[in-house]
Amino acid sequence: MQRWWRPVDVIVVLLALSLSVATWLGTTVRLRSRAAAREADWRRVRAELLAEMDRLRDEAERARIRGDQAARDTSGWADGYKQGCDDMIRAVAALSRGAVAGERGAGGQPGDK
Repeated sequence: MQRWWRPVDVIVVLLALSLSVATWLGTTVRLRSRAAAREADWRRVRAELLAEMDRLRDEAERARIRGDQAARDTSGWADGYKQGCDDMIRAVAALSRGAVAGERGAGGQPGDK
């Protein structure tokens, strides 16, 4: 009876199987490392976006506070401006009454010089 396999054939088959397994393992490791790198990238991007959102929230809060302060300042300025205008109107009216009274006391008509 003749042997259907030779030792060289067995070695070739074993080498081919070994190479197949090694290639499969290498591909698996490479794909897992890529997936891990992609996941790490996503985590980094997510952390950056969350930090940016916190920064923007803080900035919006500061802007709201500045807006409230500006509204109070504007309101205060408008009240002061109105009060100043009212004071000037009263002062001009008082001065013109005093000038009219002074001219009448001097014997002249208002507006005569």
